[in-house]
Amino acid sequence: MYEQERKPIPDHAFDFLIKYLKYASEAMNGYTGSKPNQFNTPVLIMLCRLFVDLKLEVEESVDGNETIVEAKKNDFNLGKVQAIVGCEAVADREGLNVVYGIVTDFMTWFLYRCSENSILQDSRALGSKSEELDTGSMRDVCEMIYGALSDHKVECKERTALL
Repeated sequence: MYEQERKPIPDHAFDFLIKYLKYASEAMNGYTGSKPNQFNTPVLIMLCRLFVDLKLEVEESVDGNETIVEAKKNDFNLGKVQAIVGCEAVADREGLNVVYGIVTDFMTWFLYRCSENSILQDSRALGSKSEELDTGSMRDVCEMIYGALSDHKVECKERTALL
């Protein structure tokens, strides 16, 4: 069983995210009654802002050595296949040894670590009622993704140093 190493999220960034998600949830009929992207995007924006040179590209081709993200409405098998195929394509095109993919409907998050010899999966479900999000599970999701992005930065630097 694979578990991505978590990296702590700065409290100010996480607190801002939780306030925003609560505000958005109140305007959009709760967390479970809305489209996933309306909640996924703020999470990913917050995580990208923790890095100086990481940008979020939505519905665009992926250039560089970052993560592919797929938002799916309750079709995790299709999302997994698309994410893994996308990871392999980016790895081949960019010459990367490791690429991460995310598949989510906001309430459940799957993180895939795709390398030359393996595909590993970590996942986390958010605890929630329609109107109230469990901040502990949301923090764990954020720290899982932040850990993957941080590890990927290190892996890319190590690869560059070897070349």
